[in-house]
This record gives sequence, structure tokens and C-alpha cells, in this order.
Amino acid sequence: MYEGKIVEYIDQGRFICTLCIEERGSHLHLLTASNREVNLSPKRAIVVSETGVDVSKPREDLIARLREIEDVRGSLKQKIDVAEIWELVRDDEETYGHKYLAELVFGDEAGDNHASAVLRAIFDDRLFFKMKNGQFTPNSEERVDQIRRQKEEEEIKSERLRKGSAWLSEVFQGRKAEAPSFKEEIVDLLVQLALDGNDAPDFKYGKELLTAAGITDIKQSMFLLVKLGIWREDENLDLLKSEIETVFPENELQEAGKL
Repeated sequence: MYEGKIVEYIDQGRFICTLCIEERGSHLHLLTASNREVNLSPKRAIVVSETGVDVSKPREDLIARLREIEDVRGSLKQKIDVAEIWELVRDDEETYGHKYLAELVFGDEAGDNHASAVLRAIFDDRLFFKMKNGQFTPNSEERVDQIRRQKEEEEIKSERLRKGSAWLSEVFQGRKAEAPSFKEEIVDLLVQLALDGNDAPDFKYGKELLTAAGITDIKQSMFLLVKLGIWREDENLDLLKSEIETVFPENELQEAGKL
């Protein structure tokens, strides 16, 4: 059933294109394009070709064939506009197989390579369709907008993490560096970590920021605040935690002086 077929599975978020050279009981014995042999449960196979390859050919020929197939599928994938596929089926509350979607894109000529290319494109896109058990359901327009916003927020967070950690790294090492536009947000994070430690409201992001800056101890947040001139070296943390006001208006000081 599987021997001689091109079998694809997903490993660590990547499609692995292989050739089944033998069926061994409950596992498939596969050859990869990098000349490795792996055993795989049939349940993990995402794509199984309809056409086969003669596995009796020399190993070098089989590997060359695998690499050729991989190149073809990768090239076809670049030609696929997932948004266009979504527009065609978005109003239908149905689930589709990748072979059917491949026919929508490439017409009746769609074969194993086309079907694999569509599957790869939709899998990598992760915006317009949700995938379950090798089948695809188009996301609603509202869901697409929500995913877009989430991606934008993640990109902004990632960029801030990169810039913020680079700045803190320079500050920590005593070097002058231009502060990012969101400096105050970083200072607030440092204050949280210095005062509340693991109980800080934004502990996870603050810890992530320091780690990216090469700082593993959150207690160094106080050192950073001192380096930035926000706090003194002998800053009374207990007083800050109690939120007792230590700077008073001039008129209150004058009244106190009369007592």
C-alpha cells in the first residue's frame, strides 16, 4: 500500500519529503532526500502520493528523484496565493481536502506535486484556514482579522523586545546608548521587577526582556534603575512598596514648619 509512494510528514514545523522503501509491521521505513532512513507510523503521514517510484533502483537514483520532487513542490508552492483560495470557499461552511483545493488552483492537471504544494502553502500561511486531520476549514472574515491583529501585536512585541533588550544590555555594561521611544515602559517593568520580584504583574515579559539582554537575575533590575539615574543606590524599597509619598508640595512643607 505504501511501498514506493512519496510520503510527507511534519517534523518540528517542517514538511519532510520521503520515499517509503518498505513497510515494517506497524511502521513505514522511509528514505529522506538527505540519505537518512527513518521509521514512521502511518498515522503521521500527511501526504501519500497516488503514483509510485520503483524502489529497486539504485539508492543514488532514489535520492535524486526525491530531491527533484522536493524542488518541484517547493517551486509550485511559491505560485500559490492562499488568500485567493480562501476567497473562493470562504462562504461555504465546509471542510476541504488539499487535493480538492489543488484542483481549484491548478485545474484538472493537479497531481501529487500540486496537492502537496497547496498543503504546504496553507500550512505555512496559518491565516485563512485552520487545519485538522489533514483537512482545511476556511476561517471566517472576523477570525482572519483577529489573527492579523494578533500577528501585528506579536511583531510589535518582538521588535520592542529586540530594541529594549539591546538598550538594557548596553546600560548594564556601562555603555552609552540611545534609549528607545518606549523607554518609560521599560522603566516601569524594571520597577515592577525590583519591587515585586516574581509577583510582578508583568513578570513574564520583564524576565524575557532581561534574559534577551543577557541578564539572568531579575534582582539586577534595581542595578539598572540606578544606572539609569531613576533610583539611588540606597533607595528604600520598603518605602516604595508602601507607596508612601516622600515628596510633598511646598505649601505643605511650610505648614509643617510652623508646628
